[in-house]
Amino acid sequence: MKIYKYFLYVLLASLLAACGGGGGNAGSTTNNTITSTTVVDSTAVATLSLSVVDSTGNATTTVTYKGGQRIRALYKDATNAPVASKAVTFSVTNGAAGTVLAVTSAVTDSNGIAYVDVSSSGPTAAGAATVSATAGTTTSTVD
Repeated sequence: MKIYKYFLYVLLASLLAACGGGGGNAGSTTNNTITSTTVVDSTAVATLSLSVVDSTGNATTTVTYKGGQRIRALYKDATNAPVASKAVTFSVTNGAAGTVLAVTSAVTDSNGIAYVDVSSSGPTAAGAATVSATAGTTTSTVD
């Protein structure tokens, strides 16, 4: 077993000596420079994710006349970082007769989140609705 270790040490030492250890010209006194390049993925885009949440922040699929539900918009840039202080505009694009938004725009907080309160237009209003939101050039919808 000792002979194998010795053979391995000799082999490794030979390989290191053969490669020269530092690259470049052996007689050169200049330093080698390492250059790094950052490549930006040109297909990466900002994202705007919408969801309907109740007053405690839990996801819900029901919007009631008495309210308590909100549309939550999460805006992130192309690097997936939250975008703060960005205006988000909201609109009802389907089912407008039965859905009411308290306001049509909101500004994202430090976590990239903007909220708008939503409710049905009356106690007997029923049916599906679609809300759209836009931040910058990014648009998203929630049903």
